[in-house]
Amino acid sequence: MHCCRFGLRIYTIRKPGDGQQYLRVTNFILPNLAAFNGSTSGEGYSAHWHVPIDDQFALEVCLSLSRERPLADELRTRIGRTER
Repeated sequence: MHCCRFGLRIYTIRKPGDGQQYLRVTNFILPNLAAFNGSTSGEGYSAHWHVPIDDQFALEVCLSLSRERPLADELRTRIGRTER
């Protein structure tokens, strides 16, 4: 983890197998936004914006983009709702 002027930068090393390593960098932008390489095969980004509604609930807005191609239908049309 590394502290920046805008928030935190979190580094995670994942080992997908076959002796490979994957470095994922997440920028947590204070007070409530996280930006990271997205689910777009490495050519784009995703951002999750957590907007407080009250003391128990928050709205999560997920943004994804690709610099190389249109988003796949499953990413573009994915609508999810989770309650915690």
